[in-house]
Amino acid sequence: MDSRKALPKGTVLNFRGICCEILEEIGRGSNAVVYNAVYKDEANSDYCHHILVKELFPLHTQRQITRSSDGSIYVEDAALDFFLMHKNSFESGNKVHLSLLEEYPESIGANLNTYELNGTLYTVLGVSGGASLDEIQKTAALSIRSCALRILAVLDVLEIFHSNGLVHLDIAPDNILLLGKGSNERAMLIDFNSTFKLGTQQNDENFVYSIKQGYTAPEVRIKMFKEIGFAADMYSVTAVFYRLLTGSALTSFQMIQAHAPDVTDCPCLKDEPETVKFWVQKIIRNGLQTVPKHRYGSTSAMRKDIEELIDRIDGVGITHWALWESGRRRVSRMISENPSLAFIGDSAKLFPSMVTHDGSKATALDVCIAQTKESCLLLAGGGMGKTTALLRLAISGDVRYRPNRPAVMYLSLYGWQDGDSSFIINSILNELRYQKETHTYGDAKKALAELLDSPSECERNGCPTLLLLIDGLNEITYDPKPLLDEIRRLSEMRGVRMLIASRTEESSLPLIKLNLTELQQDTVNEALSREGLLLPQSDEMQKLLRTPLMLSMYIRTGQIEGKQVTVDSPDGLMKAYFSALKEKATLDLSEETDMRWQIEAAAEMILPAIAARTDKKQRSLNETELLRIVGKCYKIIKSPAAARFFPKWIGHTKAIIGDARNAEEWYGRIIHTILWKHLGLIIRSQDGLYTVAHQIIGEFLLGLHKDTAKRIKLYYSILSSVGALCFCMLIAVGMFGYKKYIKPVPYNETYADNAMVGALSGYVKAGTQYEAMRDLLNSCADSPDYISTELEYKKEYIENGLQATNNSVVLKNLSLMLDSGKVMPWSGKPMDEKNCRRLITLASDRGEEYLEFAYVLEFTVTNDYANRYYAEQFRQLLSELIETDADIAAALYQIVCVPHLEGKYADNSATADSYTKLFSGVAMQNRHLKHGEDEKASALWLSNLEGQRTNVLSELYTCGVFHAYEEYKAGG
Repeated sequence: MDSRKALPKGTVLNFRGICCEILEEIGRGSNAVVYNAVYKDEANSDYCHHILVKELFPLHTQRQITRSSDGSIYVEDAALDFFLMHKNSFESGNKVHLSLLEEYPESIGANLNTYELNGTLYTVLGVSGGASLDEIQKTAALSIRSCALRILAVLDVLEIFHSNGLVHLDIAPDNILLLGKGSNERAMLIDFNSTFKLGTQQNDENFVYSIKQGYTAPEVRIKMFKEIGFAADMYSVTAVFYRLLTGSALTSFQMIQAHAPDVTDCPCLKDEPETVKFWVQKIIRNGLQTVPKHRYGSTSAMRKDIEELIDRIDGVGITHWALWESGRRRVSRMISENPSLAFIGDSAKLFPSMVTHDGSKATALDVCIAQTKESCLLLAGGGMGKTTALLRLAISGDVRYRPNRPAVMYLSLYGWQDGDSSFIINSILNELRYQKETHTYGDAKKALAELLDSPSECERNGCPTLLLLIDGLNEITYDPKPLLDEIRRLSEMRGVRMLIASRTEESSLPLIKLNLTELQQDTVNEALSREGLLLPQSDEMQKLLRTPLMLSMYIRTGQIEGKQVTVDSPDGLMKAYFSALKEKATLDLSEETDMRWQIEAAAEMILPAIAARTDKKQRSLNETELLRIVGKCYKIIKSPAAARFFPKWIGHTKAIIGDARNAEEWYGRIIHTILWKHLGLIIRSQDGLYTVAHQIIGEFLLGLHKDTAKRIKLYYSILSSVGALCFCMLIAVGMFGYKKYIKPVPYNETYADNAMVGALSGYVKAGTQYEAMRDLLNSCADSPDYISTELEYKKEYIENGLQATNNSVVLKNLSLMLDSGKVMPWSGKPMDEKNCRRLITLASDRGEEYLEFAYVLEFTVTNDYANRYYAEQFRQLLSELIETDADIAAALYQIVCVPHLEGKYADNSATADSYTKLFSGVAMQNRHLKHGEDEKASALWLSNLEGQRTNVLSELYTCGVFHAYEEYKAGG
């Protein structure tokens, strides 16, 4: 028990030339007590200097060193040697302190002087501000990233000691001082009483070593002097890391265990990826080894692992762990987002995936892949469960990351484009984030190739670095040579193994052929028996049910209908399945409910149209393509003829449209709500592309679409033949009069092209500016410590977006264009001059304003006062402003550009490719576009947005933060 009495508040210590007053005790160690104190300025007696006073006052277990009534230290004769030993340690620490201070003044706290008084020594230390890590840890929970950054800061200053041959030996939270805020935070080590130079004092048993429970290395605690070195400090740093993670110091029991304590369930690791948890545990294990030679032996070794940890937290890098995380994330997202794939996570609903090779006995697919050391082709007909087998493999691997186990990644080839020779590599790279050293896709591809073609820990374990599960080889209908060449290149890499699913063989690929077998009859019987369903009587249906997809449909139909399934053909099963799905979806909906009829339209009209379009394109469809399909169906259903195509919809076409005001609103309900989420009949890939849930289902839907298309075509052909003659006569007369008397003069095409490109680039510049501000706002929540770095990186985009064009040149071209004619040469419509000028200069007009907002945003993150009182309101208002501005940019684009996106600027034109690439960089801005809006509606929208912007700006400037920011800049 510590019975030492501290100097009371108000005690005056008369040092030579300085009269210090004690304010309070702030800490104590085994040989000293530390106080906050002040002394008056010699010239300005109204002002005081704040200092720390460290008093030599060793803790003696027999209480033979005490404080007298006059404040002096009394040492009994029996304790004199003990006191002198601590005095030597105290003086030695001061010498080390002064030596380091002379060489590293910015990193070592001030040591002002040492005085002899009251029978002991007092050292006066400068106050550097900040607080000890021990104090900070008590006030706020830290993120894992903040923990790692603080350990890096400790390693920075510890490196100064080690580079000078000094071992600190007293690293603990109370001896780590943190100075500065946010990205400017740095660490300082204090208390040098245990510090010594290697090769001098470690064998001196009279030397005083500070022993702190939970932080001192084992060899120091048991005085194994020959073993004490830099590794002792590394143990203490790791113990501090443990304290940051868990909030508690290591217990005595934990410190003597052969294995380091498990920290993977710490609150700060709860939502972190598995690879982060693995690496944190590795750092703890390496740093807390009881044998010094098995521990981190230098700051650089631990720094490397901490920097790797930060990369893992940020998810950056082209590494085995990044591939592992990407593969898990990709397949988990795909399954969670698509209701039709939910069964993958329920092993009870999965049928066994068995394969044969060269007539061998059937083996479970996962066992076969584990035993096979080469890439394989998984062959089976439609509905045999190839996709299910691959997804099952993708999610059935280790839940916890292991560096000696392969990263597993599922890829669908349904999004492959004709001629793409890097589809697989690009699909992998698109899911990764990169370090600042990786500038281009070329750099990324090179780094990935090096990773996949180099020896690895996985290879030593007989595993590949990456197991690629590639789905849908048979769905490639264009020339497959570029894709096959890429597969061959990948198969030659030592760290890659592939399992490629296909309906048909591909003899040009050097792959082992695995055949997915039909379900055994016992499996079919058992599955039906569990659901109380009987085996169909016909041999054709019994054979059909040995196909996993058909068995699943059969069971699902019986479950929904609640009775035996009576079908005798594959087509009959498909019809019964679809009927059952619709029945379940509409079971609790009356005929007066809009949703009921919208489900009918989605399943019987829109879904077959999607299947037909997918079959024609031979790939998945993007949102724009789906919107076109839905738009056409929307027009048909709104027409008086809709009931002629679907007689059962008579009297319900208004219900099918519901309260949707346009095709875009109806699209969200039909595609997202009904077909994707509710019925699970379409699947969205990780790239945002959509396809029908299964190819066999798509083939069935093609038949439905053909029937509907015939009815529609017949009706419109009759209408067309009746009015064709009159129409042609009117056109002939009209064209003659138009050309002779009315046709407006087109603008000069060169000027028109330049103005159009300027307007499109203006939209992209504004979008880039918006995305930069949005990223900056997100950084406040995700990584506030890096807000200043993020701002510096984003500044040029915030000021004026991408410098794609020179505004003055574009505006001059616009003026020349307007003087040269009346309409755009390819659209025949006039350009909206006023709004075109606004769109061209939109980003530059807002650059200065946005940059000021960005600096104020940084201020709310890095300034405690602003963060406490203004941050939440300011960020919310700034978010509202940039979202409103994104809407304004979208409205201007729709007014200025959309009317002229035809002819040479049509979607299928060569010119469209260039601005499509530009638009790909402003994906979030593009979400503000309202497809289907005419110019009048867009103009009204723009007018409303301007008023909304004025209101938000007014709230922004009156919320108080700008006044605080100006005071801060002025030094107030």
